[in-house]
Amino acid sequence: MAGAPARRYQRERILAEQVANQADRVGDYPKGARGDRILRDVEDFARRQPMLVAAAGLALGFAASRFLKASSSRGYESSYGISGRRRLPPSLHQPV
Repeated sequence: MAGAPARRYQRERILAEQVANQADRVGDYPKGARGDRILRDVEDFARRQPMLVAAAGLALGFAASRFLKASSSRGYESSYGISGRRRLPPSLHQPV
């Protein structure tokens, strides 16, 4: 029983090294590849996994739309306030 935790930690260490090595390869890929090779690899991946690419495009589009909506709402609220009426800068307020 004493060897079971040691084996588990050994497997976790090996898995962590594999993940780190893969991350290094992915990080080095754009540095060493030319533009036409990257484009060809992306096209090949899209042909092999069209549903995954479509789902990723859908998710990116949704995230972009939420981002744009949030930033336009903040801009609208900062210039018009909660009431929807445009706020004047302090220098343009007229005394009552």
